[in-house]
Amino acid sequence: QQQQIQQHHQQQQQQQQQHQQPQMIATPQTQQSYNGQSVHGRLTNTQQRNALRNISPVVITPATEIIDLSSPPSSPIPQNVQDTSLRSNSGWELTKIPERMWAHDSSNNAAYKIQKATLHGRMIHCINAKPYIYSDLMVTLDDLVQMMLPSCTVARCAHVLHKYLKTTLFSGNSEQLNVLRENGRLRSMYAEDTPMAMLQDITHVLPQLKTLVAKQDEQIQQYQSAGGPSKRQRIS
Repeated sequence: QQQQIQQHHQQQQQQQQQHQQPQMIATPQTQQSYNGQSVHGRLTNTQQRNALRNISPVVITPATEIIDLSSPPSSPIPQNVQDTSLRSNSGWELTKIPERMWAHDSSNNAAYKIQKATLHGRMIHCINAKPYIYSDLMVTLDDLVQMMLPSCTVARCAHVLHKYLKTTLFSGNSEQLNVLRENGRLRSMYAEDTPMAMLQDITHVLPQLKTLVAKQDEQIQQYQSAGGPSKRQRIS
């Protein structure tokens, strides 16, 4: 009986071992399968990263294209420079008056307005150079020519002022041009065609300007080198 009991125990142990072995064998298989899934998952993640890296140049490409597309609008700047150089050769070099920073004014005064001033005994229309400061006045060369130099052109006047009398010429900002237009002082839609100068500067150089605009460039150079009014004024 003891032998039968021992044999029965051995058979049970063998059966248990046989049941355990498949479980033990199955366990590494499941681990391998899970490991396989995790490895596969890692591969897909790296593939996704690589795919994203591959996509990123495509994202960058439109950016570079946008930069390239945005560069043509900057081409007007060289064109303006070219215009300035062309105009300076013919006597036009304008300093652009910057646009005003918008701010609420409690007094409701206009930033720019047309005023009348006296220039060598004659009334002339002016506009203030700085917003809300009505003492620094500017005059358009168009009005100046009409009032003081009827036989001269605006282009000739600007040429002489800039080249020989070293007077700074300005082009108004959009607000100034609107005020000039509303008051009938603007005869062109383009600021470049409406040069302006400080009234104080014109007051100083007007006698010389009247003399020089009637002369050719060669005569002006001879006139100045011979000791014209501009030279005498510099010495004095």
